[in-house]
Amino acid sequence: MVLRMIISEKWIHINSYDVCFDYNVKSVIILKQKIIVQLEIGDLYAVDMAGNIIEKNNKPFQRSDLDKDFIVEINQNNLYFNDSAIYFEHNIYSFVLFDDRIIVQLNELDASAKSDEIDNVYAVDMEGNIIWRIQNKERVCPEYKFISPYVMINYIDGELIVNDFNGFRFVFSPDDGTFVKRIQSLRPW
Repeated sequence: MVLRMIISEKWIHINSYDVCFDYNVKSVIILKQKIIVQLEIGDLYAVDMAGNIIEKNNKPFQRSDLDKDFIVEINQNNLYFNDSAIYFEHNIYSFVLFDDRIIVQLNELDASAKSDEIDNVYAVDMEGNIIWRIQNKERVCPEYKFISPYVMINYIDGELIVNDFNGFRFVFSPDDGTFVKRIQSLRPW
């Protein structure tokens, strides 16, 4: 299973489906067959992998109720696994979930404020260990002169496609985060 998700204020994007809510999203819990979305006001929604709301509940849930299907929880700048957690300095904006790891893109608006977070894509294994941080593109692609954070990640045909703020597209290895190649820019210049 490969699942791509973007979390942005009042909506989530699951693979190619958008789900909008009346209030901001606080956290998402990925289960094997569905996603639990908790809004800032406390409401809970169950969403299937095709972006359909299948259940609404405004009572709190117990994590023990979800243990048999629980994969990971994303709550702003935190990733929670069964027995561990990872805290990032900036909020998580999007991720690609694989069976054995999750590739996380931190919010580029937060990251651009700090030059050490320009390489704002990480891979985490299912035990909660950071296994790589994306390789710095300026070091391996010398003709690239624009320093900017990443704004979008995709997993297409076995390749990790990463777009930066300037509209340039790069391919990185999803196995170790190393630079593979630069591909056609999205911008005409």
